[in-house]
Amino acid sequence: MEMHLVTDTESTTEFLRILLVEDDAVTRDRIASVVSGYHEFELIAAVGTQAEADEILDNASIDILLTDLDLPDGNGARLIERVRDIPSITALVITVFGDEKHVVSAIQAGASGYLLKDGGAE
Repeated sequence: MEMHLVTDTESTTEFLRILLVEDDAVTRDRIASVVSGYHEFELIAAVGTQAEADEILDNASIDILLTDLDLPDGNGARLIERVRDIPSITALVITVFGDEKHVVSAIQAGASGYLLKDGGAE
């Protein structure tokens, strides 16, 4: 799936710009497809690592960070902490971990919402 990186100077759209961070390619493609199916959203990038997400965050303007917690090179909570103090960005977690420890940890990092991967497209 080819993605176009929207830089701050290009950001004149009325869409909510989303960065998706998910290491499992099948799940990433499924979620990217769902997000792309809504005209209110613009998928800025769908990446699989913390390093790739950091690069996008350095170079693009987003409204929503949708991140997995367990990444091959780090933890999505660190990405959430990175954007926590930027009022224009909402951080949401997508994960298979529904236990209290993971939920509380994500909320403490600054997540505004928590989505389980096994949920449907709705």
